[in-house]
Amino acid sequence: MPQYLGLRAARWFGVCVAAAATLLGTNFIVASYEYSSSTVKAASKNWSLGALSGAEKAAHETVDCVSAPGSSRAAYSLTDPQVAPPGINLSEEELVHVLNRSSTATIYHSAYGLRVPSNIVDAPSADVMKIVPTWHPSWPYLAIYHQLDRGDYFKTELAASHDLKTWQALRTVGHASSMPDIRIMDDGSLLFAHERNPSGRRPFIDVMYYTDVPSFVRAAEPTKLFSIPFLRGARAEGTPSFGRIQYNGDIRISEIEITYHYFENGINDQNAGGQLIGFSEWRSRPSAELNSRMKQIGYQQVGGRERFQIGKTLYELVEARSSNNAGWDEWRVFLVNRCTGYMTKLAPQLDGGAKSLGNPKLSFLRLPTGEWAIASTFFVFSEGAARTQPGTHLLISVLPSKTHVGTYQLKPLAQARKVQ
Repeated sequence: MPQYLGLRAARWFGVCVAAAATLLGTNFIVASYEYSSSTVKAASKNWSLGALSGAEKAAHETVDCVSAPGSSRAAYSLTDPQVAPPGINLSEEELVHVLNRSSTATIYHSAYGLRVPSNIVDAPSADVMKIVPTWHPSWPYLAIYHQLDRGDYFKTELAASHDLKTWQALRTVGHASSMPDIRIMDDGSLLFAHERNPSGRRPFIDVMYYTDVPSFVRAAEPTKLFSIPFLRGARAEGTPSFGRIQYNGDIRISEIEITYHYFENGINDQNAGGQLIGFSEWRSRPSAELNSRMKQIGYQQVGGRERFQIGKTLYELVEARSSNNAGWDEWRVFLVNRCTGYMTKLAPQLDGGAKSLGNPKLSFLRLPTGEWAIASTFFVFSEGAARTQPGTHLLISVLPSKTHVGTYQLKPLAQARKVQ
């Protein structure tokens, strides 16, 4: 794989500098775990930062950590595959080990430097891949990702698999397109969002709605298309990520949460989020609390994120680096517990020793074997890759039906107590 891959993927208008989720409360802990052989070294520090008032918080910064998924109070919630199925009560400690590739959970599949089609050695790389189940016999699993197209442009591609191991390309979803996200609703309809930049000068976000999966796969015209308007002062916007969704079969009365990044006054990448109401009205505000807090803990650039839920706990995976001037080898990924404010700096144990990771994606999937699993991907930048193959790293870990602390014979992690 060309060594410029990670650099170009990151330089695409700060394509890895996206909106991240907001931490709740006035105190939170950042824990950094670094692995050395069989030992775990942990360091934590408390920050007590001024919280914004309820009136100042944007809607996407408000989290319900009381209602269970699917309850009437949680009608505005995450959708499959971002919600763990009933009976999968994975503890946060276990989750850290799964994401750090240090768990003893059974591995269904692991791959580095993913390429599509899988059976062609010199096939193009499939970067920042997101996988979703479809329940459609022709395409049981779909994956969207982007590839370098021409010059500094990217194109978004679609692939399908029957076993999550071998992928076949289906079609090009869009040119001058990157950082795609996708959700399939309970009624089989589909949401798709991507970063568009046909002019090469000012990226923006398009959101599409399809009534069914075949329409999307076969490149039919979307039922609905919405181009997100720019925030005041934003020179560019991109890296969309679907959050909570309220949808009962009629897109005209839906509410769709989307988080993203914007280039504020041509100076800094900042974070924002909004609600697409009825697929016709857009309400958006900066993530002021997160932008301030991440800067105070030493991370001025906050990139792509992925929300998911286990039980009543809402988590996010967030990528970040220290500043605009930092090297691409300084990207790291954090696990954020949105309910407690606890943040863990991940240190995945990748073959070859890569340290620089970004664009985290995660889905809960039912395997062809009938077992439930977590499919997680990181993008390995060529800068800081060491001996690890750059590109998308995919790990699919099997989940037991009844999970509790100790199921995976965990290595001990230092416990940090939140300051009240």
